Amino acid sequence: MSRPLRGGYGTPPAHPDTIGKRIKRIWLAWKWSQAQLADAIHTNQKSLSRWELDKQEPGEPALGALAGLFGLTIQALRSGKGFKVPAQPRQLGPLLVAEAYAADLIRLPSLAVGGLLLVHREDDSAEAITARKASEAIRRAHEEGRPVWVVVG
Repeated sequence: MSRPLRGGYGTPPAHPDTIGKRIKRIWLAWKWSQAQLADAIHTNQKSLSRWELDKQEPGEPALGALAGLFGLTIQALRSGKGFKVPAQPRQLGPLLVAEAYAADLIRLPSLAVGGLLLVHREDDSAEAITARKASEAIRRAHEEGRPVWVVVG
């Protein structure tokens, strides 16, 4: 029979930190203020403070915003499993994008309503095209078994 752990029986949690401590650890590592993080995820400092003090857990929308900004899974935030302090997000125009996702983004040129863009994933370039050319590009890509992106404005 195993000895009881201090304060109770059973096994200790896999990760002793709380979600609040993980959130705070990140913005401190980034040298951000609590206000900067609250602004980045469109919440207020009072809510962020309650999360950090473990008085309240972030709701699903806030968890999604935090996970997206941090480039982590919601599970890593909640449980600590797989948690690590991520690199600071990258500013791309008006957006803050997790560094883990930034390399996968493509900046597209402006597109008029109803316009079409063909995106070339090989070099991440894009060109304005007609509906006929888009149809041909889709057919060729399908025949060749490769993905194609056509963006509609």
